Amino acid sequence: MLFKLKPEKAILQKLKEELKDKRFLLVLDDLWNDEQKYWEDFRSSLVGINSVNGNFIIVTTRSNSVASIVNPRYQHSLGVLSDDDCWDIIKMRAFSNEEEVSEHLENIGRKIARKCGGLPLAANMIGGTLRRKDINDWTSVLQNGFSDSIGDTSGVLQVLKLSFDRLPSPLLKKCFSYCSIFSEDEEIEKERLIQLWMAEGLLVENDGDDMESLGSRVYDILLQNSFFQEAKKNVFGIIKHSKMHDLVHDLACSISKEGSFNVENHKSDAIPPRVRNLVISSLDDHESYKMALKRNASYLRALFSNDKIPDSVLGDCKNLCTLALRRNTEELTPSIAKLIHL
Repeated sequence: MLFKLKPEKAILQKLKEELKDKRFLLVLDDLWNDEQKYWEDFRSSLVGINSVNGNFIIVTTRSNSVASIVNPRYQHSLGVLSDDDCWDIIKMRAFSNEEEVSEHLENIGRKIARKCGGLPLAANMIGGTLRRKDINDWTSVLQNGFSDSIGDTSGVLQVLKLSFDRLPSPLLKKCFSYCSIFSEDEEIEKERLIQLWMAEGLLVENDGDDMESLGSRVYDILLQNSFFQEAKKNVFGIIKHSKMHDLVHDLACSISKEGSFNVENHKSDAIPPRVRNLVISSLDDHESYKMALKRNASYLRALFSNDKIPDSVLGDCKNLCTLALRRNTEELTPSIAKLIHL
């Protein structure tokens, strides 16, 4: 049943006429609105349309918050596919039925399938991308990551970006974008991430909420919307850690661009100009890193390093709000006293 969009009352009247004395099955696909009042009003309107017993509503959503508000009688959570299933999808999309797959190519393909994280969408897009491609392209996908092959404006990242675009506030988007500072597959500690958001100035007290409470709520929303996964809880059931799926991590990096830069996440040694948040694992034998640090010093807000930062560089980081030196540091350089925002 199709009809042109009309005012709400006209639509309800049309539905009432069409569904009089009939049972119906209503499918609401990819639902995102998680406001309780809207759902209750909608359900009341449906009752007013048709009082016949035996009507059903099916809701699909990627949000645990929406699922909770809908309060379904039956709930089914989809699990992820096995690596073998992902490989079958990739193989089906990448090759015709008559084609034989060499053992070497299959080994590469199975490694790519593992990177899909059980997501059929990812496997489907990767398979389509690799169709009629040679072994060099397959190797490139495996080594460089999906974002380099599929592109930021198409394929898997485009679909994931739809979820990002639907986040209900700029705060959530900024907090997610900040997560590009983490390395791929890194375990993200909830409390530490909230502290980093605070240091970056992303969390501001409002309506009686302190920054920690606001940060906790932001974290939980991102987790509910699957931007974080593999949540680990303590003995009291409180979430302590989580991770980002590789593809979601790629999305964070593509959105953040020059805002945050983790050298481990990029194949290039070139640190972008005016980067605000920088993660460098080692400065050894990387004179270009030292020069980039010096060049970007006045723009840096957060700096994470496993090495000691030269005093001549650290003193120029006048706007630094976060400094993390991850190896044992027995003595701080004198210039750290100049960093009044730490």
